[in-house]
Amino acid sequence: MKLFLSTSFASRDARKGRDLLERLERFPIHGVELDYRIPDPVFRELAGPLKKSRLHVVSVHNFCPVPPMVPPGKTGGDLLDLSALDRDDRMQAVRWTVKTLEHANDLEAPVVILHCGRVDMDPELDRLHGMLERCDGPEDPRFREFLDQKCAERLEKRAPYLDALLWSLDRLAREAEKLDLILALENRAHYHELPGLEEFPEIFRELDGAPLAYWHDVGHAHLHCLLGLWDGLNPPEFLKDRLAGVHVHDARGRDDHLPPGTGELDPAPVVKAVGGEVPWVVEIRPGTSDEDVRRGLDHLQELFSGLSSSRERVRERASSINREGARHPS
Repeated sequence: MKLFLSTSFASRDARKGRDLLERLERFPIHGVELDYRIPDPVFRELAGPLKKSRLHVVSVHNFCPVPPMVPPGKTGGDLLDLSALDRDDRMQAVRWTVKTLEHANDLEAPVVILHCGRVDMDPELDRLHGMLERCDGPEDPRFREFLDQKCAERLEKRAPYLDALLWSLDRLAREAEKLDLILALENRAHYHELPGLEEFPEIFRELDGAPLAYWHDVGHAHLHCLLGLWDGLNPPEFLKDRLAGVHVHDARGRDDHLPPGTGELDPAPVVKAVGGEVPWVVEIRPGTSDEDVRRGLDHLQELFSGLSSSRERVRERASSINREGARHPS
Protein backbone atom coordinates (compact mmCIF):
# COMPACT_ATOMS: atom_id res chain seq x y z
CA MET A 1 0.00 0.00 0.00
CA LYS A 2 1.49 3.34 -1.04
CA LEU A 3 0.63 6.30 1.15
CA PHE A 4 0.67 9.90 -0.06
CA LEU A 5 0.11 13.19 1.74
CA SER A 6 -1.83 16.20 0.54
CA THR A 7 -0.20 19.58 1.11
CA SER A 8 -3.58 20.69 2.55
CA PHE A 9 -2.31 20.70 6.15
CA ALA A 10 0.52 23.13 5.40
CA SER A 11 0.00 25.06 2.16
CA ARG A 12 -2.26 27.80 3.50
CA ASP A 13 0.48 29.14 5.77
CA ALA A 14 3.45 28.39 3.50
CA ARG A 15 5.61 31.36 2.59
CA LYS A 16 8.51 29.60 0.87
CA GLY A 17 8.34 26.68 -1.52
CA ARG A 18 11.60 25.19 -0.26
CA ASP A 19 10.40 25.33 3.35
CA LEU A 20 7.22 23.49 2.36
CA LEU A 21 9.21 20.82 0.53
CA GLU A 22 11.58 20.31 3.48
CA ARG A 23 8.56 19.87 5.73
CA LEU A 24 7.02 17.28 3.40
CA GLU A 25 10.25 15.32 3.03
CA ARG A 26 10.32 14.60 6.77
CA PHE A 27 7.32 12.29 6.53
CA PRO A 28 7.43 8.55 5.65
CA ILE A 29 5.40 8.88 2.46
CA HIS A 30 5.79 7.87 -1.18
CA GLY A 31 4.76 11.25 -2.53
CA VAL A 32 2.36 14.16 -2.39
CA GLU A 33 -0.81 15.68 -3.72
CA LEU A 34 -0.63 19.42 -4.38
CA ASP A 35 -3.78 21.05 -3.05
CA TYR A 36 -5.71 24.18 -4.07
CA ARG A 37 -4.36 26.50 -1.35
CA ILE A 38 -0.82 26.90 -2.68
CA PRO A 39 -0.07 30.55 -3.55
CA ASP A 40 1.49 31.15 -6.94
CA PRO A 41 4.89 32.41 -5.62
CA VAL A 42 5.17 29.37 -3.33
CA PHE A 43 4.21 27.01 -6.16
CA ARG A 44 6.81 28.46 -8.53
CA GLU A 45 9.53 28.11 -5.91
CA LEU A 46 8.37 24.60 -5.05
CA ALA A 47 7.97 23.07 -8.52
CA GLY A 48 11.62 22.78 -9.56
CA PRO A 49 13.02 21.29 -6.35
CA LEU A 50 9.99 18.99 -6.04
CA LYS A 51 10.75 17.43 -9.43
CA LYS A 52 14.27 16.62 -8.17
CA SER A 53 13.15 15.30 -4.80
CA ARG A 54 12.29 11.72 -3.78
CA LEU A 55 8.59 12.65 -3.61
CA HIS A 56 6.37 11.69 -6.52
CA VAL A 57 3.48 14.05 -7.30
CA VAL A 58 0.59 11.60 -7.53
CA SER A 59 -2.17 14.17 -8.08
CA VAL A 60 -2.89 17.88 -8.32
CA HIS A 61 -6.11 19.33 -6.95
CA ASN A 62 -7.73 22.01 -9.05
CA PHE A 63 -7.15 24.96 -8.88
CA CYS A 64 -3.40 24.89 -8.30
CA PRO A 65 -1.77 27.30 -7.75
CA VAL A 66 -4.32 29.79 -6.44
CA PRO A 67 -5.51 31.99 -9.36
CA PRO A 68 -4.28 35.58 -8.89
CA MET A 69 -7.76 37.13 -8.90
CA VAL A 70 -8.76 35.17 -5.79
CA PRO A 71 -8.58 37.38 -2.67
CA PRO A 72 -6.17 36.28 0.08
CA GLY A 73 -7.79 33.90 2.52
CA LYS A 74 -10.52 32.93 0.03
CA THR A 75 -8.84 29.89 -1.48
CA GLY A 76 -10.91 26.86 -2.37
CA GLY A 77 -11.61 24.29 -5.03
CA ASP A 78 -15.06 25.78 -5.63
CA LEU A 79 -14.29 29.47 -6.14
CA LEU A 80 -14.37 29.11 -9.91
CA ASP A 81 -17.40 27.12 -11.01
CA LEU A 82 -17.30 24.57 -13.85
CA SER A 83 -21.11 24.31 -13.67
CA ALA A 84 -21.80 28.07 -13.75
CA LEU A 85 -24.70 29.07 -15.97
CA ASP A 86 -22.96 32.28 -17.00
CA ARG A 87 -20.73 31.41 -19.96
CA ASP A 88 -17.98 33.88 -19.02
CA ASP A 89 -17.79 32.51 -15.48
CA ARG A 90 -17.69 28.98 -16.81
CA MET A 91 -14.97 29.82 -19.33
CA GLN A 92 -12.88 31.39 -16.58
CA ALA A 93 -13.12 28.17 -14.59
CA VAL A 94 -12.14 26.14 -17.66
CA ARG A 95 -9.16 28.38 -18.46
CA TRP A 96 -7.74 28.14 -14.95
CA THR A 97 -8.34 24.40 -14.86
CA VAL A 98 -6.30 24.10 -18.06
CA LYS A 99 -3.47 25.93 -16.28
CA THR A 100 -3.67 23.32 -13.51
CA LEU A 101 -3.50 20.59 -16.16
CA GLU A 102 -0.38 22.15 -17.63
CA HIS A 103 1.29 22.31 -14.22
CA ALA A 104 0.35 18.68 -13.53
CA ASN A 105 1.87 17.65 -16.85
CA ASP A 106 5.08 19.54 -16.05
CA LEU A 107 5.29 17.77 -12.67
CA GLU A 108 4.52 14.38 -14.28
CA ALA A 109 1.44 13.96 -12.10
CA PRO A 110 -1.02 11.57 -13.74
CA VAL A 111 -4.25 12.89 -12.20
CA VAL A 112 -5.98 16.24 -11.70
CA ILE A 113 -8.83 16.20 -9.18
CA LEU A 114 -11.85 18.38 -9.90
CA HIS A 115 -14.63 19.90 -7.85
CA CYS A 116 -17.47 20.19 -10.34
CA GLY A 117 -19.81 22.84 -8.97
CA ARG A 118 -23.28 22.67 -7.53
CA VAL A 119 -26.98 23.14 -8.10
CA ASP A 120 -27.77 26.72 -7.14
CA MET A 121 -30.22 26.31 -4.25
CA ASP A 122 -30.40 26.81 -0.52
CA PRO A 123 -29.35 23.37 0.82
CA GLU A 124 -30.37 24.32 4.39
CA LEU A 125 -27.61 22.15 5.77
CA ASP A 126 -27.74 23.55 9.30
CA ARG A 127 -31.50 22.99 9.43
CA LEU A 128 -31.08 19.47 8.08
CA HIS A 129 -28.49 18.49 10.66
CA GLY A 130 -30.34 20.28 13.45
CA MET A 131 -33.45 18.31 12.60
CA LEU A 132 -31.40 15.12 12.45
CA GLU A 133 -30.17 15.70 16.01
CA ARG A 134 -33.76 16.03 17.22
CA CYS A 135 -34.99 12.97 15.32
CA ASP A 136 -34.43 9.25 15.76
CA GLY A 137 -31.82 8.91 13.04
CA PRO A 138 -31.96 9.51 9.28
CA GLU A 139 -34.89 7.11 8.83
CA ASP A 140 -37.14 9.18 11.09
CA PRO A 141 -40.19 10.10 8.94
CA ARG A 142 -39.99 13.78 9.93
CA PHE A 143 -36.39 14.07 8.82
CA ARG A 144 -36.87 11.91 5.74
CA GLU A 145 -39.79 14.01 4.54
CA PHE A 146 -37.75 17.22 4.70
CA LEU A 147 -34.67 15.68 3.08
CA ASP A 148 -36.79 14.18 0.32
CA GLN A 149 -38.24 17.63 -0.36
CA LYS A 150 -34.75 19.13 -0.66
CA CYS A 151 -33.54 16.32 -2.93
CA ALA A 152 -36.63 16.81 -5.12
CA GLU A 153 -35.83 20.52 -5.32
CA ARG A 154 -32.28 19.68 -6.38
CA LEU A 155 -33.52 17.30 -9.05
CA GLU A 156 -35.97 19.89 -10.39
CA LYS A 157 -33.24 22.55 -10.70
CA ARG A 158 -30.22 20.50 -11.69
CA ALA A 159 -30.59 20.15 -15.51
CA PRO A 160 -28.96 23.43 -16.61
CA TYR A 161 -26.11 23.03 -14.11
CA LEU A 162 -25.40 19.49 -15.25
CA ASP A 163 -25.47 20.63 -18.87
CA ALA A 164 -23.03 23.42 -18.03
CA LEU A 165 -20.74 20.95 -16.28
CA LEU A 166 -20.80 18.58 -19.25
CA TRP A 167 -19.90 21.52 -21.50
CA SER A 168 -16.88 22.28 -19.30
CA LEU A 169 -15.77 18.67 -18.95
CA ASP A 170 -15.97 18.13 -22.69
CA ARG A 171 -13.49 20.95 -23.26
CA LEU A 172 -11.24 19.91 -20.41
CA ALA A 173 -11.20 16.28 -21.53
CA ARG A 174 -9.74 17.32 -24.87
CA GLU A 175 -6.92 19.19 -23.12
CA ALA A 176 -6.34 16.34 -20.68
CA GLU A 177 -6.06 13.87 -23.54
CA LYS A 178 -3.39 16.01 -25.22
CA LEU A 179 -1.40 16.05 -21.99
CA ASP A 180 -1.98 12.37 -21.15
CA LEU A 181 -3.80 13.22 -17.92
CA ILE A 182 -6.80 11.83 -16.10
CA LEU A 183 -9.55 14.11 -14.81
CA ALA A 184 -10.81 12.65 -11.52
CA LEU A 185 -14.26 13.75 -10.40
CA GLU A 186 -14.53 13.74 -6.61
CA ASN A 187 -17.58 12.76 -4.58
CA ARG A 188 -18.52 15.95 -2.78
CA ALA A 189 -19.35 16.72 0.82
CA HIS A 190 -22.91 18.01 0.36
CA TYR A 191 -25.97 16.64 -1.39
CA HIS A 192 -26.56 19.70 -3.61
CA GLU A 193 -23.07 19.56 -5.14
CA LEU A 194 -22.13 17.93 -8.44
CA PRO A 195 -21.78 15.15 -9.29
CA GLY A 196 -24.10 13.20 -7.03
CA LEU A 197 -24.32 9.42 -7.27
CA GLU A 198 -27.04 9.68 -9.89
CA GLU A 199 -24.97 12.00 -12.12
CA PHE A 200 -21.74 9.98 -12.32
CA PRO A 201 -23.16 7.36 -14.73
CA GLU A 202 -24.69 10.06 -16.92
CA ILE A 203 -21.42 12.00 -17.12
CA PHE A 204 -19.39 8.91 -17.98
CA ARG A 205 -21.98 7.90 -20.56
CA GLU A 206 -22.19 11.34 -22.20
CA LEU A 207 -18.39 11.65 -22.33
CA ASP A 208 -17.67 8.04 -23.18
CA GLY A 209 -14.02 7.57 -24.10
CA ALA A 210 -12.86 10.74 -22.34
CA PRO A 211 -10.05 10.45 -19.77
CA LEU A 212 -12.42 10.71 -16.80
CA ALA A 213 -12.23 8.82 -13.50
CA TYR A 214 -13.71 8.79 -10.02
CA TRP A 215 -11.87 9.99 -6.90
CA HIS A 216 -13.30 8.71 -3.62
CA ASP A 217 -13.26 10.84 -0.46
CA VAL A 218 -13.93 8.71 2.63
CA GLY A 219 -14.88 11.70 4.79
CA HIS A 220 -17.34 13.02 2.24
CA ALA A 221 -18.94 9.58 2.07
CA HIS A 222 -19.29 9.74 5.87
CA LEU A 223 -21.12 13.07 5.65
CA HIS A 224 -23.63 11.52 3.26
CA CYS A 225 -23.97 8.51 5.56
CA LEU A 226 -25.02 10.87 8.36
CA LEU A 227 -28.01 11.91 6.21
CA GLY A 228 -28.81 8.37 5.14
CA LEU A 229 -27.83 9.09 1.53
CA TRP A 230 -24.93 6.58 1.39
CA ASP A 231 -24.57 3.10 2.78
CA GLY A 232 -21.10 2.89 4.32
CA LEU A 233 -17.77 4.52 3.51
CA ASN A 234 -16.82 2.37 0.52
CA PRO A 235 -16.82 3.60 -3.07
CA PRO A 236 -20.07 2.69 -4.83
CA GLU A 237 -19.76 -0.66 -6.59
CA PHE A 238 -20.66 0.84 -9.98
CA LEU A 239 -17.73 3.28 -9.73
CA LYS A 240 -15.00 0.92 -8.54
CA ASP A 241 -13.72 0.21 -12.03
CA ARG A 242 -13.38 3.98 -12.52
CA LEU A 243 -11.49 4.60 -9.27
CA ALA A 244 -8.30 6.67 -9.59
CA GLY A 245 -7.54 7.30 -5.92
CA VAL A 246 -8.77 7.83 -2.37
CA HIS A 247 -8.76 10.78 0.01
CA VAL A 248 -8.64 9.52 3.58
CA HIS A 249 -9.13 11.50 6.78
CA ASP A 250 -11.06 11.10 10.00
CA ALA A 251 -14.21 12.75 11.33
CA ARG A 252 -16.31 13.26 14.45
CA GLY A 253 -19.84 13.93 13.32
CA ARG A 254 -19.69 16.74 10.74
CA ASP A 255 -16.17 17.74 11.82
CA ASP A 256 -13.96 16.13 9.17
CA HIS A 257 -10.45 16.27 7.68
CA LEU A 258 -8.99 15.18 11.00
CA PRO A 259 -5.84 13.03 11.20
CA PRO A 260 -6.63 9.32 10.80
CA GLY A 261 -7.13 7.63 14.13
CA THR A 262 -8.47 10.70 15.94
CA GLY A 263 -12.17 10.38 15.11
CA GLU A 264 -14.94 7.86 14.65
CA LEU A 265 -14.26 6.56 11.13
CA ASP A 266 -12.91 3.08 10.47
CA PRO A 267 -11.25 3.00 7.04
CA ALA A 268 -10.50 -0.73 7.28
CA PRO A 269 -13.54 -1.77 5.17
CA VAL A 270 -12.46 0.70 2.48
CA VAL A 271 -8.91 -0.65 2.54
CA LYS A 272 -10.26 -4.18 2.16
CA ALA A 273 -12.56 -3.14 -0.69
CA VAL A 274 -10.07 -0.99 -2.59
CA GLY A 275 -6.67 -2.44 -1.69
CA GLY A 276 -3.46 -0.83 -2.81
CA GLU A 277 -4.08 -0.64 -6.53
CA VAL A 278 -4.77 3.11 -6.31
CA PRO A 279 -3.01 5.84 -4.30
CA TRP A 280 -4.23 6.67 -0.81
CA VAL A 281 -3.86 10.38 -0.12
CA VAL A 282 -4.13 11.63 3.46
CA GLU A 283 -5.97 14.96 3.25
CA ILE A 284 -5.91 16.82 6.59
CA ARG A 285 -7.19 20.29 7.46
CA PRO A 286 -4.92 23.36 7.43
CA GLY A 287 -3.10 24.13 10.66
CA THR A 288 -2.63 20.51 11.74
CA SER A 289 0.72 20.07 13.47
CA ASP A 290 3.44 17.91 11.93
CA GLU A 291 3.29 15.67 15.01
CA ASP A 292 -0.42 15.00 14.50
CA VAL A 293 0.11 14.42 10.77
CA ARG A 294 2.80 11.85 11.56
CA ARG A 295 0.55 10.09 14.07
CA GLY A 296 -2.17 9.88 11.42
CA LEU A 297 0.24 8.43 8.88
CA ASP A 298 1.53 5.90 11.43
CA HIS A 299 -2.05 4.89 12.24
CA LEU A 300 -2.79 4.14 8.59
CA GLN A 301 0.49 2.31 8.06
CA GLU A 302 -0.32 0.06 11.02
CA LEU A 303 -3.77 -0.57 9.57
CA PHE A 304 -2.35 -1.35 6.14
CA SER A 305 0.29 -3.68 7.63
CA GLY A 306 -2.28 -5.49 9.77
CA LEU A 307 -4.64 -6.06 6.87
CA SER A 308 -1.79 -7.18 4.61
CA SER A 309 -0.68 -9.69 7.25
CA SER A 310 -4.24 -10.99 7.57
CA ARG A 311 -4.53 -11.46 3.81
CA GLU A 312 -1.20 -13.27 3.74
CA ARG A 313 -2.32 -15.65 6.52
CA VAL A 314 -5.52 -16.38 4.58
CA ARG A 315 -3.50 -17.12 1.43
CA GLU A 316 -1.13 -19.38 3.35
CA ARG A 317 -4.03 -21.26 4.94
CA ALA A 318 -5.74 -21.71 1.56
CA SER A 319 -2.49 -22.95 0.05
CA SER A 320 -2.05 -25.42 2.92
CA ILE A 321 -5.57 -26.74 2.46
CA ASN A 322 -4.96 -27.19 -1.27
CA ARG A 323 -1.74 -29.08 -0.59
CA GLU A 324 -3.48 -31.36 1.91
CA GLY A 325 -6.23 -32.01 -0.60
CA ALA A 326 -3.70 -32.93 -3.25
CA ARG A 327 -2.01 -35.44 -0.90
CA HIS A 328 -5.28 -36.97 0.28
CA PRO A 329 -7.72 -36.89 -2.64
CA SER A 330 -11.29 -37.97 -1.84
